[in-house]
Amino acid sequence: MGTVPRPFYIGLNMSGSVSAGAYTAGVIDFLVEAMDVWCAERERQTQQFGADYARWGIPAHEVQLAAMAGASGGGITAALTAAALAQNFAHVRDQSPHPDAPANTLFQSWVRDIDLSALLGHADLDANGGKLVSLLDSTPIRAIASHALRITDPLPSRRAWVRDGLKVILTLTNVAGVPYAIEPQTDADSARALYHADRRQFEVLWNSPPSGGETIALAAAGGAGWDDLAEAAIATSAFPVVLAPQILNRTAAEYNRRRWRIPVANPKCGPDGACECEVSDLMPPTWKLEDGDRIETLNVDGGATNNSPFDCTRLELAGLPPAVPGGHNPRDPKQADRAVISIAPLYTDVSPDAPRLPDVDLGSLLFGFVNAVVNQSRLQGENLRLSADPGVASRWVIAPTPEISGVEPLAGSLLCAFGAFLSHRFREHDYQLGRRNCQRFLTTYFVLPRENRLLGEYGAAAAGDFVPVIPVLGELRNEIRVDRNPISQNDLIALADLALDRIKRVAHAMVASSGFVSALAFNAGWLFLKSRIREKLLVYAGRELASHGFVE
Repeated sequence: MGTVPRPFYIGLNMSGSVSAGAYTAGVIDFLVEAMDVWCAERERQTQQFGADYARWGIPAHEVQLAAMAGASGGGITAALTAAALAQNFAHVRDQSPHPDAPANTLFQSWVRDIDLSALLGHADLDANGGKLVSLLDSTPIRAIASHALRITDPLPSRRAWVRDGLKVILTLTNVAGVPYAIEPQTDADSARALYHADRRQFEVLWNSPPSGGETIALAAAGGAGWDDLAEAAIATSAFPVVLAPQILNRTAAEYNRRRWRIPVANPKCGPDGACECEVSDLMPPTWKLEDGDRIETLNVDGGATNNSPFDCTRLELAGLPPAVPGGHNPRDPKQADRAVISIAPLYTDVSPDAPRLPDVDLGSLLFGFVNAVVNQSRLQGENLRLSADPGVASRWVIAPTPEISGVEPLAGSLLCAFGAFLSHRFREHDYQLGRRNCQRFLTTYFVLPRENRLLGEYGAAAAGDFVPVIPVLGELRNEIRVDRNPISQNDLIALADLALDRIKRVAHAMVASSGFVSALAFNAGWLFLKSRIREKLLVYAGRELASHGFVE
């Protein structure tokens, strides 16, 4: 007989995904299902055996989800997950379910609702009198976020494995920036620099009113709620230039009271050799705004400034009791009591060859530069060697792996990470691959040695050398099947025609705003160019999709 120590804390870091967000959503789907099944079985074992953990047939320790952070598509998924965890979660086990089959909000948003055909529309141009804000129409994304981030059917009680006060952090790029002093003096004449990496942080709270049941509230600076989370999700998803930026209404207190991790000039080391190299301290901006003053910020994707959500998650976990000095979570597998799991759909590189250099022309160089910035933003804050080190149990990665050499596993990784937007078939594939990869991660990799301090008596009595952190029970252990379901050439042609219409409208808006080209000249030029543009679109998209089995 005995007691189980406090829970093992986990935090989810959801990196940028663009159209590969369906994969991240699939990972979340299986994770929620595995945790719900395990917790239900823990309840049954408790009723049958009480605290005699040696008789339990399943691991008896606890796990709590304490924090989620994300950027871009990962930020949207973090926000959707926060709302979905407070409600019933209909799991999508079939790769291509019937359109009327029940689905959770992640599948509904990432697979059914979003599509390139909608993003190629012109509702944004119609609403703004033809004024161009982004290359694609962001109207569908705003509609999806506002609809999905609603608590319409709350659970009667909080999921036991979700920590009360669950932190949700979305990283942003603040286009205007926030001024900070770079000299000791803080008066109006001091030298200042603009800092553009930004974030919005929320906390999900479950409260039990006297009348029974539970209410779910969202807490943040300035009294923010679910509508504010939806707006922040739209902002973090705003891929620069491609999707429209988002204005957020905020208070100066978010910046005046924000704590920073600041390196210590002379680190203090304890008798055990551990040194505190960083401290958490305030660093208010150099402005005259009081905490209650309202401000507006214009925001795009956090990845544009390498504003990684990884450190946000890591530091939130480090601050949980017992707080970890210096913000560095224990790495030793026998001592680890918290871990960050990164869901990284776009980290794969299936070619072993040296990368091909871009062509030396302005268009190719511009494209190559943007691609380099985007790729680097996915790695910021992530020490890949530590994630792959079996001696480090405080950070883990779930990433798609190619099953066929030289073939990209995700449709969402193709066409500059916009590939999955082309068809619901692609998003269904990526979603189900996310479920299967999460299944393999939990059953094969995410384990702790039986001597880990949080496994208690069950760990000491375990048959093997390792115990799964999150066990996969019953039918959930049956391997999930994933099939490629390519689209036809006719499907691709129809999308190319929609793209041509959007390109024409965007080009016309740019020409009209410049005032240098008449409508007659533009129409003549378009008649000359449109067939060439159409051909290039079909060749580029068709070649890349066909080489990876996604088009016939």
